[in-house]
Amino acid sequence: MDWLGFNQEIAVDMGLDLIDLSLIYYLETKVKKDEFKKVLINNETYYKIVYRDILEDLPILKMTVTRSIGNRLKKLEKYNILKKLVNKGEFGTYVIFKFKKGYLYLK
Repeated sequence: MDWLGFNQEIAVDMGLDLIDLSLIYYLETKVKKDEFKKVLINNETYYKIVYRDILEDLPILKMTVTRSIGNRLKKLEKYNILKKLVNKGEFGTYVIFKFKKGYLYLK
């Protein structure tokens, strides 16, 4: 049975929980609605995210510090669901991501 469009059995096997799936769903929705700034690196499209925005948009996750978001994204990297880069640009440091094969596996 799917939850938020993701296969629950595969998610459980990967060690993901409802918070992880909610975060993936949030990122997926924002990408589909073209709400993230796109960054092109080596002909690959990444999406710029702001941890504080995620905290504000998803109070149901009950996360209050940006480090919590960073830790969750590291977990998603571990399972090849996304790739996260810290990009140090002319206007400061920011985080970008793109979905990887593990994301498709969950669908």
